[in-house]
Amino acid sequence: MTSIGCTVLRDSHVVLSRGRGRLQVAGLEYPQDKRGQERMQATAASFQSLEQSLDPEIPLVLLNHHPSDFSFLQNQAVDLILSGHTHGG
Repeated sequence: MTSIGCTVLRDSHVVLSRGRGRLQVAGLEYPQDKRGQERMQATAASFQSLEQSLDPEIPLVLLNHHPSDFSFLQNQAVDLILSGHTHGG
């Protein structure tokens, strides 16, 4: 997707800079074939792998498809979590 100017963040991140400010934006892969606890464990493994490449000194915005993963992610070094998968809720 980068050929059309779009970066897909699947278990990866980018650092955005403006002036002296920096912001990390990261995205986690959505494990579509998993449900419930199994999906949350896959999300946790993805985040823990991604976390190794993040800079703890730069604020982090995390894009994560499923909002129910918040119970795990709220205890991680994430400044803002944005989720979809609301189905009208």
